[in-house]
Amino acid sequence: MDYSTVKQEEVEVVVLDGEEEAAAAAAPVPLPAAMGVGAAVAPFLVKTFEMVEDPATDAVVSWGGAARNSFVVWDPHAFAAGLLPLHFKHANFSSFLRQLNTYGFRKVSADRWEFANEDFLGGQRHLLANIRRRRRGAGTGSTTPRAVNCGGGGGEGEVERLRRDKEALARELARLRRQQQEARAQLLDMERRVRGTERRQEQCTEFLARALRSPDVLDNIARRHAAAVERKKRRMLAAAADDDGLTFEALALAAAADTSHSTGGAVTTDMIWYELLGEEQAEIDIEVDQLVASASAAADTASEAEPWEEMGEEEVQELVQQIDCLASPSS
Repeated sequence: MDYSTVKQEEVEVVVLDGEEEAAAAAAPVPLPAAMGVGAAVAPFLVKTFEMVEDPATDAVVSWGGAARNSFVVWDPHAFAAGLLPLHFKHANFSSFLRQLNTYGFRKVSADRWEFANEDFLGGQRHLLANIRRRRRGAGTGSTTPRAVNCGGGGGEGEVERLRRDKEALARELARLRRQQQEARAQLLDMERRVRGTERRQEQCTEFLARALRSPDVLDNIARRHAAAVERKKRRMLAAAADDDGLTFEALALAAAADTSHSTGGAVTTDMIWYELLGEEQAEIDIEVDQLVASASAAADTASEAEPWEEMGEEEVQELVQQIDCLASPSS
C-alpha cells in the first residue's frame, strides 16, 4: 500500500507547559511500513514506548509484569536525570506525568509509579496509533476514563505521613510548653524565697544596729533574765516548782514597757527585737531550764552538806517561815 495515498487521521495538538511539551505536539511520527499500519503516532508515545521496551533501562523503567500491559518507573530520580534528557528536551518528571495524563494513562498502583493504557502494551507498538490526546477543556466525566492520577496513592500517603509528623510535632511542642511553665513556676518560687531571706537579713541587720545604739535595752533584758532564773531557783528550793515561769517573750515585752518612756526609736527597736527573737523562745526556755537545773543541783548539794542536826528548833522554825514566804503568790 502506498503510504502517500493513505488518509492520515488528524491529530489535535494540545499546548502544554514548557518547551518539552511543545515538542510532544510536533508532527506525528508514522509507523514503519513493515508494521502494516499507516496511522500516525505522537512522538511522546513512541519515545516512551522505546524507553520502556529497552532492556538496558529495566532498572529504571520497565514493563510492570508478565502481561506487559503497564509500565513502572522504578527510580523517578534516575529516570528524570538520565532518560528524559535523552529523549525529550527536559528533565522534569512532573511534565512527563502531565503528558501521560494528556494521553489517557492512569496510575494503577498506590505504592509505586505504575501507569497503564489499554493500547500501550509490550511488543505491540502498532497499537500506539489508537491512543489519542485528550481535548483541552473537555469535561472530566466520560471523556477521561483513563486519566492518570499524578498525585495518586503516593500523594495521599505523603499527605498522611506529613499529617502524622505534624501531630507528633504538636505533641512535642505541648510537652515542651508544659516543662517551660513548670520551670517558670519553680523559678518564681525560688525568687520569692530569696527575697524573703534577704528581707529577714535586712531586718536582723537593722535590729542589731539599733541595739548597738541603745545598750540599755540589752542590759535591761539581761537583768530581767537573771531575775527570772533566781526566782525559779527559789521556787524549786521551796519544793513548789512552777513550770509557768516568766518566759523570754514576757521579758521582752516588759523591757519594751520599761523603755516606753524613752525615744520612739528605742521603742521600735525593742519591738523589732521581740519579734525576731520570739521564734527562738523555745530554745531560750530550754537554756533557762538547764541553768535552773544546774543551780538547783548545786543548791541541793549545799543543803545536804548543811549540819541540820546541829540547828536548834528555833532556827529550823525560822527557816520554814522563810520558805513559806518565798512560796507565797506574792513572790
